[in-house]
Amino acid sequence: MHSFRHFSEAGLQIRLAEPADASILAELGRRTFLETFYEVVPQHAMLPYLAASFQKEKITAEIEEKKATYFLANLKVTPIGYAKIRDDRQPEVLKDNMAVELERIYVLQNYIGKGMGRQLYQFVENFSKNNDYAALWLSVWQNNTVALFFYEKLGFKPKQDYTFYVSGIPYQNLILSKDLTPTVKFYKNESKF
Repeated sequence: MHSFRHFSEAGLQIRLAEPADASILAELGRRTFLETFYEVVPQHAMLPYLAASFQKEKITAEIEEKKATYFLANLKVTPIGYAKIRDDRQPEVLKDNMAVELERIYVLQNYIGKGMGRQLYQFVENFSKNNDYAALWLSVWQNNTVALFFYEKLGFKPKQDYTFYVSGIPYQNLILSKDLTPTVKFYKNESKF
């Protein structure tokens, strides 16, 4: 079943998250961030960041107040990842664009490389297009080669450097964006009116 609110195929189900999903989203956020950055971010900085960034109450409020849209991915009944978009901020380089931020797209380590992240991303892109956004943008740590390769394959292009802080420690990130507006191609001698 495909729609802009729900996707289900071969056991993978993606849907808009509800306030009742906040605990699951918080746990997925903590686990995936820790899996990705445990060797990079020192423990004294990691623990406060996880506690502040992945709070059930914060996520509940964001969903209820429509400050962000969350998408929950389950494989059968197991939560394996989520994505989060928000449109309340844009980098200077995209100020004149109707852009939405893909603030998070997280998939548990055991499911990376199995197409789950791509399907989650595609659901978010389709949702964004359906809601008339002209571009998607995101920030990614410049040394996260797996994520950079993933975003490049999806069509994202680098726009500018950006400094991201984890508990006060700076990390050099890149802002990437992808144009969502359809391109119309006309080919010579193809029209037969």
